[in-house]
Amino acid sequence: MSEVIWRWRRPHIAWERGLIRWFGVVEIGYLTRERDRLHAINHASDPPRYYWSWKPLALKLYRYSDEDNGDLNIGLGLVEFFISSPIALPLGDPSQFGNSWGFSTGSDWHGIHLNWGGRCKILDWPWAWTHHSTEHRLADGSWWREPTPRKGKSVVCAMPNLEIHTLPYRYVPKNGTEQNVTATVRVERMTWRRRWLPWLKKSRTSINVNFDGEVGERVHDWKGGTTGCAYDMRPGETAEDSLRRMERDRTFN
Repeated sequence: MSEVIWRWRRPHIAWERGLIRWFGVVEIGYLTRERDRLHAINHASDPPRYYWSWKPLALKLYRYSDEDNGDLNIGLGLVEFFISSPIALPLGDPSQFGNSWGFSTGSDWHGIHLNWGGRCKILDWPWAWTHHSTEHRLADGSWWREPTPRKGKSVVCAMPNLEIHTLPYRYVPKNGTEQNVTATVRVERMTWRRRWLPWLKKSRTSINVNFDGEVGERVHDWKGGTTGCAYDMRPGETAEDSLRRMERDRTFN
Protein backbone atom coordinates (compact mmCIF):
# COMPACT_ATOMS: atom_id res chain seq x y z
CA MET A 1 0.00 0.00 0.00
CA SER A 2 2.81 2.42 0.83
CA GLU A 3 4.29 1.77 -2.62
CA VAL A 4 0.99 2.70 -4.27
CA ILE A 5 0.71 5.92 -2.21
CA TRP A 6 4.33 6.85 -3.03
CA ARG A 7 3.65 6.29 -6.72
CA TRP A 8 0.71 8.67 -6.65
CA ARG A 9 2.53 11.36 -4.70
CA ARG A 10 5.71 11.63 -6.74
CA PRO A 11 5.84 15.33 -7.73
CA HIS A 12 8.34 15.13 -10.61
CA ILE A 13 7.14 16.83 -13.81
CA ALA A 14 8.79 16.55 -17.23
CA TRP A 15 8.07 18.42 -20.46
CA GLU A 16 8.35 16.92 -23.94
CA ARG A 17 7.07 18.05 -27.31
CA GLY A 18 3.31 17.57 -27.22
CA LEU A 19 3.35 15.91 -23.80
CA ILE A 20 3.54 16.83 -20.13
CA ARG A 21 4.49 13.94 -17.85
CA TRP A 22 3.79 13.88 -14.14
CA PHE A 23 5.59 10.64 -13.49
CA GLY A 24 3.53 7.89 -11.93
CA VAL A 25 0.31 9.91 -11.90
CA VAL A 26 -0.72 11.87 -15.00
CA GLU A 27 0.35 12.40 -18.61
CA ILE A 28 -1.22 15.23 -20.62
CA GLY A 29 -0.95 15.24 -24.42
CA TYR A 30 -1.82 18.45 -26.29
CA LEU A 31 -2.41 19.66 -29.84
CA THR A 32 0.82 20.23 -31.80
CA ARG A 33 1.77 21.32 -35.29
CA GLU A 34 3.79 18.60 -37.01
CA ARG A 35 5.77 18.46 -40.22
CA ASP A 36 4.54 15.94 -42.78
CA ARG A 37 7.60 13.67 -42.96
CA LEU A 38 6.18 11.41 -45.70
CA HIS A 39 5.59 14.44 -47.92
CA ALA A 40 9.15 15.59 -47.22
CA ILE A 41 10.49 12.21 -48.38
CA ASN A 42 8.35 12.02 -51.53
CA HIS A 43 8.64 15.70 -52.45
CA ALA A 44 11.98 16.88 -51.15
CA SER A 45 12.12 19.83 -53.57
CA ASP A 46 8.69 21.15 -52.49
CA PRO A 47 8.07 23.53 -49.57
CA PRO A 48 7.47 21.65 -46.29
CA ARG A 49 3.91 20.70 -45.43
CA TYR A 50 2.49 20.80 -41.89
CA TYR A 51 -0.60 19.42 -40.18
CA TRP A 52 -2.24 19.66 -36.77
CA SER A 53 -1.79 16.55 -34.63
CA TRP A 54 -5.26 16.35 -33.06
CA LYS A 55 -5.90 14.20 -30.00
CA PRO A 56 -8.66 11.58 -30.04
CA LEU A 57 -11.98 11.76 -28.26
CA ALA A 58 -11.82 9.02 -25.66
CA LEU A 59 -13.11 7.73 -22.38
CA LYS A 60 -11.68 4.32 -21.55
CA LEU A 61 -9.81 2.22 -19.05
CA TYR A 62 -7.01 0.06 -20.41
CA ARG A 63 -4.11 -2.13 -19.37
CA TYR A 64 -1.70 -3.42 -22.01
CA SER A 65 1.26 -4.59 -19.91
CA ASP A 66 1.98 -6.26 -16.59
CA GLU A 67 4.55 -3.53 -15.91
CA ASP A 68 1.87 -1.15 -14.57
CA ASN A 69 -1.68 -1.15 -13.22
CA GLY A 70 -3.31 0.42 -16.29
CA ASP A 71 -4.68 3.89 -17.01
CA LEU A 72 -7.79 5.96 -17.49
CA ASN A 73 -7.67 7.76 -20.85
CA ILE A 74 -9.75 10.93 -21.30
CA GLY A 75 -9.47 12.52 -24.75
CA LEU A 76 -10.96 15.92 -25.60
CA GLY A 77 -9.56 16.63 -29.07
CA LEU A 78 -7.25 19.49 -28.03
CA VAL A 79 -5.83 17.62 -25.04
CA GLU A 80 -5.90 14.12 -23.62
CA PHE A 81 -5.18 12.79 -20.13
CA PHE A 82 -3.72 9.47 -18.98
CA ILE A 83 -4.30 8.89 -15.28
CA SER A 84 -2.61 5.91 -13.66
CA SER A 85 -4.88 3.45 -11.89
CA PRO A 86 -4.10 2.91 -8.17
CA ILE A 87 -5.26 -0.72 -8.48
CA ALA A 88 -4.35 -3.31 -11.08
CA LEU A 89 -6.90 -3.69 -13.88
CA PRO A 90 -7.48 -7.13 -15.44
CA LEU A 91 -4.67 -7.67 -17.97
CA GLY A 92 -6.04 -10.24 -20.37
CA ASP A 93 -3.75 -11.54 -23.10
CA PRO A 94 -0.78 -9.16 -23.62
CA SER A 95 -0.16 -10.65 -27.07
CA GLN A 96 -3.64 -9.40 -28.03
CA PHE A 97 -2.94 -5.84 -26.75
CA GLY A 98 -4.38 -6.48 -23.30
CA ASN A 99 -7.79 -5.26 -22.17
CA SER A 100 -9.66 -1.98 -22.51
CA TRP A 101 -13.15 -0.76 -21.69
CA GLY A 102 -14.83 2.28 -23.21
CA PHE A 103 -14.55 4.16 -26.49
CA SER A 104 -12.05 6.22 -28.50
CA THR A 105 -11.89 7.73 -31.95
CA GLY A 106 -8.41 6.38 -32.69
CA SER A 107 -5.51 8.60 -33.70
CA ASP A 108 -6.59 8.64 -37.36
CA TRP A 109 -10.15 9.85 -36.60
CA HIS A 110 -11.55 7.44 -39.22
CA GLY A 111 -14.11 5.96 -36.85
CA ILE A 112 -15.06 5.17 -33.28
CA HIS A 113 -13.53 2.19 -31.46
CA LEU A 114 -15.77 0.42 -28.94
CA ASN A 115 -13.86 -1.81 -26.51
CA TRP A 116 -14.90 -4.25 -23.84
CA GLY A 117 -12.16 -6.43 -22.43
CA GLY A 118 -10.39 -8.10 -25.34
CA ARG A 119 -13.18 -7.35 -27.83
CA CYS A 120 -13.27 -4.39 -30.21
CA LYS A 121 -15.83 -3.04 -32.69
CA ILE A 122 -14.93 -0.23 -35.11
CA LEU A 123 -17.70 1.97 -36.55
CA ASP A 124 -16.62 4.18 -39.46
CA TRP A 125 -17.66 7.82 -39.49
CA PRO A 126 -20.04 8.76 -42.34
CA TRP A 127 -17.37 11.13 -43.71
CA ALA A 128 -14.49 8.62 -43.53
CA TRP A 129 -12.55 7.97 -46.73
CA THR A 130 -12.89 4.38 -47.95
CA HIS A 131 -11.01 2.74 -50.83
CA HIS A 132 -13.13 2.64 -53.97
CA SER A 133 -10.93 1.43 -56.83
CA THR A 134 -7.41 0.70 -58.07
CA GLU A 135 -6.70 1.22 -61.78
CA HIS A 136 -3.69 0.48 -63.97
CA ARG A 137 -2.80 2.42 -67.11
CA LEU A 138 -2.68 0.31 -70.26
CA ALA A 139 -0.31 0.56 -73.21
CA ASP A 140 -2.94 2.42 -75.26
CA GLY A 141 -3.36 5.07 -72.54
CA SER A 142 -6.69 3.82 -71.21
CA TRP A 143 -7.29 2.57 -67.65
CA TRP A 144 -8.09 -0.95 -66.43
CA ARG A 145 -9.83 -1.33 -63.09
CA GLU A 146 -9.01 -4.21 -60.77
CA PRO A 147 -12.04 -6.37 -59.95
CA THR A 148 -13.36 -5.74 -56.46
CA PRO A 149 -13.17 -8.92 -54.35
CA ARG A 150 -16.27 -9.97 -52.49
CA LYS A 151 -16.11 -10.39 -48.76
CA GLY A 152 -14.18 -13.53 -47.89
CA LYS A 153 -13.37 -14.33 -51.54
CA SER A 154 -10.33 -13.54 -53.67
CA VAL A 155 -10.41 -12.65 -57.37
CA VAL A 156 -8.02 -14.20 -59.88
CA CYS A 157 -7.89 -12.59 -63.32
CA ALA A 158 -5.52 -12.16 -66.25
CA MET A 159 -3.65 -8.85 -66.36
CA PRO A 160 -4.20 -6.88 -69.61
CA ASN A 161 -1.49 -5.21 -71.69
CA LEU A 162 -0.17 -2.73 -69.13
CA GLU A 163 1.95 0.33 -69.81
CA ILE A 164 5.38 -0.78 -68.56
CA HIS A 165 8.66 1.09 -68.81
CA THR A 166 12.12 -0.38 -68.20
CA LEU A 167 14.50 2.45 -67.37
CA PRO A 168 17.96 2.91 -65.82
CA TYR A 169 18.01 4.33 -62.29
CA ARG A 170 20.96 5.90 -60.50
CA TYR A 171 21.20 6.43 -56.75
CA VAL A 172 24.12 8.05 -54.95
CA PRO A 173 24.09 7.45 -51.17
CA LYS A 174 25.85 9.65 -48.62
CA ASN A 175 29.03 7.54 -48.83
CA GLY A 176 29.34 8.45 -52.52
CA THR A 177 29.26 4.87 -53.87
CA GLU A 178 27.10 5.04 -56.98
CA GLN A 179 24.32 2.45 -57.30
CA ASN A 180 22.99 1.68 -60.79
CA VAL A 181 19.94 -0.55 -61.24
CA THR A 182 17.14 -1.09 -63.72
CA ALA A 183 13.67 0.16 -62.75
CA THR A 184 10.45 -1.42 -64.02
CA VAL A 185 7.75 1.26 -63.86
CA ARG A 186 3.96 1.03 -64.02
CA VAL A 187 1.31 3.75 -63.54
CA GLU A 188 -1.51 3.28 -61.03
CA ARG A 189 -4.47 5.38 -59.95
CA MET A 190 -6.26 4.84 -56.63
CA THR A 191 -9.61 6.42 -55.75
CA TRP A 192 -11.29 6.89 -52.38
CA ARG A 193 -14.78 8.18 -51.56
CA ARG A 194 -16.71 9.25 -48.49
CA ARG A 195 -18.53 6.31 -46.92
CA TRP A 196 -21.96 7.98 -46.74
CA LEU A 197 -21.30 10.58 -49.46
CA PRO A 198 -20.03 8.40 -52.33
CA TRP A 199 -20.16 11.20 -54.91
CA LEU A 200 -17.32 12.94 -53.05
CA LYS A 201 -14.12 11.35 -54.31
CA LYS A 202 -10.36 11.89 -54.37
CA SER A 203 -7.76 10.19 -56.54
CA ARG A 204 -3.99 9.77 -56.52
CA THR A 205 -1.92 8.79 -59.54
CA SER A 206 1.51 7.32 -58.88
CA ILE A 207 4.26 5.27 -60.42
CA ASN A 208 4.86 1.80 -59.04
CA VAL A 209 8.59 1.05 -59.25
CA ASN A 210 10.46 -2.25 -58.88
CA PHE A 211 14.27 -2.35 -58.98
CA ASP A 212 16.33 -5.34 -60.11
CA GLY A 213 18.69 -4.73 -57.18
CA GLU A 214 18.86 -2.94 -53.84
CA VAL A 215 19.27 0.83 -53.59
CA GLY A 216 19.52 3.20 -50.65
CA GLU A 217 21.59 4.10 -47.62
CA ARG A 218 21.27 0.63 -46.06
CA VAL A 219 22.56 -1.55 -48.91
CA HIS A 220 24.97 -4.19 -47.52
CA ASP A 221 23.60 -3.44 -44.03
CA TRP A 222 21.53 -5.82 -41.88
CA LYS A 223 18.38 -3.92 -42.87
CA GLY A 224 19.10 -4.02 -46.59
CA GLY A 225 18.18 -1.59 -49.33
CA THR A 226 14.95 -0.81 -51.16
CA THR A 227 13.76 -3.03 -54.01
CA GLY A 228 10.49 -1.26 -54.79
CA CYS A 229 8.35 1.77 -53.96
CA ALA A 230 5.59 4.08 -55.15
CA TYR A 231 5.92 7.79 -55.94
CA ASP A 232 3.19 10.38 -56.57
CA MET A 233 2.96 11.84 -60.07
CA ARG A 234 2.31 15.48 -60.85
CA PRO A 235 -0.18 16.67 -63.47
CA GLY A 236 1.31 16.55 -66.95
CA GLU A 237 4.19 14.26 -66.00
CA THR A 238 5.03 11.06 -67.85
CA ALA A 239 6.14 7.95 -65.98
CA GLU A 240 9.78 8.74 -66.82
CA ASP A 241 9.39 12.36 -65.69
CA SER A 242 8.21 11.17 -62.27
CA LEU A 243 11.00 8.60 -62.06
CA ARG A 244 13.65 11.22 -62.83
CA ARG A 245 12.21 13.56 -60.21
CA MET A 246 12.28 10.71 -57.69
CA GLU A 247 15.87 9.93 -58.73
CA ARG A 248 16.78 13.56 -58.02
CA ASP A 249 14.80 14.17 -54.83
CA ARG A 250 14.15 10.96 -52.92
CA THR A 251 16.32 9.43 -50.22
CA PHE A 252 15.97 5.76 -49.24
CA ASN A 253 17.01 5.44 -45.60
